[in-house]
Amino acid sequence: MKWSSWILFAGALALVFGVVAMVTRQSSSTPAEYFAGVKLRIARGVDSKEQILVNLDQCLQLAADAATSSSRRACAASAACC
Repeated sequence: MKWSSWILFAGALALVFGVVAMVTRQSSSTPAEYFAGVKLRIARGVDSKEQILVNLDQCLQLAADAATSSSRRACAASAACC
């Protein structure tokens, strides 16, 4: 392989590792941590109003998903629920 192919291969590999790291970090954050980040971005004035609404909507969806999954776990743990 030529050196240019090796550089492209290394760049693609770095990109894949970066995406995996972002997905891992995103899936491990709690709704409270995500909301804290949104509040910080609002305080800094980084995002537009539309982006703030999108972020808050995502935060609400994360909280709803977390509540649903925790109630399912509680339901599965209790024999009286199902």
